[in-house]
Amino acid sequence: MSQDAEIKKIISKIKEDAEREAEKIKEEARKKGEEILKKAEAEAKSKSDEILNQGKKEAELEKQRILANAKLQAKKIKLDVKEKIIEKSFSLAEEKLKEVVSSEEYEKILKDLIREAISTIGREDLEVLCRKEDEKIVKKIIKDLSGVELAKDNISTIGGVIVRSKDRQVQVDNTFEARLTRMRD
Repeated sequence: MSQDAEIKKIISKIKEDAEREAEKIKEEARKKGEEILKKAEAEAKSKSDEILNQGKKEAELEKQRILANAKLQAKKIKLDVKEKIIEKSFSLAEEKLKEVVSSEEYEKILKDLIREAISTIGREDLEVLCRKEDEKIVKKIIKDLSGVELAKDNISTIGGVIVRSKDRQVQVDNTFEARLTRMRD
């Protein structure tokens, strides 16, 4: 074999080794690239899932907040409507009570209110406060009751009475307004 042939053979061998080494490096680079790509894809998917989950959580929280607000508003509207109905009912009741004052049954009502108050207080030495317009009726009612007098003071009310001890320690407010207020509470 000639020296030229020998050199060609060595060059050919070096070339083959270089090509094999280059192929090997290319294969490793390809594998590393695939690994990096897979890792990046997995990371991207994980991040995407995380963002998606976070978005779902935030959306759920926002939904819950909106629902809670809506429920509160609905409750407030309901309460407002109830309050208006109650106010209207009590306003109508007040009007009816104004009519009762001029009715024939008012004297019996006053008598019952006075007796109830006396019974509640449970003692004598009492005075009855009423409207100026009701003085005659009240005098008639209490004339047979011992230890009960008509007070010198009058009260401003739709109707009814206040019965109190003369020392003013105990008092029962049986005016129509007070009874309506107690019913409301």
